[in-house]
Amino acid sequence: MIKVSQGCLGEEEIKEVLSAFEYGYFGLAAKVDKFEQALKNYLGASFAIATNSGTNAMHLALDALGIGKGDEVISYPPSHSLPHCKLSDSDVDRVIMYS
Repeated sequence: MIKVSQGCLGEEEIKEVLSAFEYGYFGLAAKVDKFEQALKNYLGASFAIATNSGTNAMHLALDALGIGKGDEVISYPPSHSLPHCKLSDSDVDRVIMYS
């Protein structure tokens, strides 16, 4: 196996991960609500939504901005397939930006 990054979990993080596994339910649990509230307060934002993936976050962002069929989105070359697929699924006109 080739390691691309080293983990940075300390005792406190490991305790929280174990607590989540012991709880047995990972979606929409109290810890998610607590995290969203803390993030919202930290950012001074009206809302904060945690998602389970970057692809889900991109989907929500496109929807929240009202971006859809016929809209033009500037993106990078499809070196990572998930954002590329999400934009393809959205019926947007994708403009690829090369550096």
